[in-house]
Amino acid sequence: MANLETKRNRRGVNIKVHFTLNRERRKLCLGSKYTRKQAEDIKVHVEDIVRAKETGGRLQRSTISFISDMTADLRQRFESCGLVERKHRLTNGELWDTYLADFKLKRKRSTVITVEQVERRFFDFYKRDSEPAGITADSCERFKAFLKESEYAAATIALTITRIKSVYRWAVNREYIDRNPFRFVEIETGSFENPDKMFFVSLQDYGKLLEACPNQTWRTVIALCRIGGLRHVSETSRLTWGDVNWEQNKLVVHSPKTERHRGKATRIIPLFPKLREELENQFMVSKPGGSPFIIPDGETYFAWKLTPIIRKAGLQPWPRTFQNLRESRANELWSEFPDHVAQAWMGHSKNTANKFYLQVQDAHFQQAIQNGTVDLAPRQAHSGDVNGGCIRM
Repeated sequence: MANLETKRNRRGVNIKVHFTLNRERRKLCLGSKYTRKQAEDIKVHVEDIVRAKETGGRLQRSTISFISDMTADLRQRFESCGLVERKHRLTNGELWDTYLADFKLKRKRSTVITVEQVERRFFDFYKRDSEPAGITADSCERFKAFLKESEYAAATIALTITRIKSVYRWAVNREYIDRNPFRFVEIETGSFENPDKMFFVSLQDYGKLLEACPNQTWRTVIALCRIGGLRHVSETSRLTWGDVNWEQNKLVVHSPKTERHRGKATRIIPLFPKLREELENQFMVSKPGGSPFIIPDGETYFAWKLTPIIRKAGLQPWPRTFQNLRESRANELWSEFPDHVAQAWMGHSKNTANKFYLQVQDAHFQQAIQNGTVDLAPRQAHSGDVNGGCIRM
């Protein structure tokens, strides 16, 4: 038989369940977390567990249900006094390994790489053999401070915390853990935006880049990003000659970043004159019956390989090598065309453009000084424009 012991202290009523198991006096400490009525119910299940252990009998259904439904806190209390076997708890390392194994089955390689980078930052601070239950609110804030001290950009810190939250939310949904230790960690408003890395590559500098390119394929890659506004490499690497409609001056762009959204798997952009020029030159140097891709397999056009070309052109490398090329095109399109047109051609919303792409440029100041005011109304394409009203370049 088990019996209850009730004592009062500063925190309230402290309750313990005393029982004997294998001729050894033991106690189940419930503290002040449970009411007297709850303790009475727990005592009944303790007695049933002791009886089953000592006689080899079966547990009652109500006790089996009680054990399967008990909270992690109560289970730990039962484990500590030998009433139930210790349940294996995932370490943080095991949790991340399990998450990534599941994540890799559903996501693209580029996204997986981003999560693996977040994992490395996480374990630069936490130990792989530590347990999720040991992550306190204080340690979460210290981790956030650690990222700042490591001189990560605000956008990188925001991305890291957001991804970690999703990992531990996933673990809660899978019932690997009972709570998300990062759920209350705050992310500064606007921290995903990084204006310091915005840069406008002018058409004059674009021309210098083309002159410094070692071959036509590099000229085509740069034209696709700066004039076509494509994402590199996710969109540029998927282009085939079948996506080019020479007669209608149109190019079909396949976008893996937005394909999960209905109707967003592809978008159609004009063959802007300067883009068409480089595509025609690329077609001339491509081998008949060769690769169907506009950017052929073989050499990979990494950002770090563009940096020497930028220097050769007599320019200083900008913060985000290929992204700033696309960003520059976004600024031109949103200045020249209505929102819905620029949005359709760039493949992102005006809200996204305002946050991550659009900049106030020196040309805006010059226009204001010369005209006395700035015409905020979007300029419409002339009816005589070729290529569906593209910008004249």
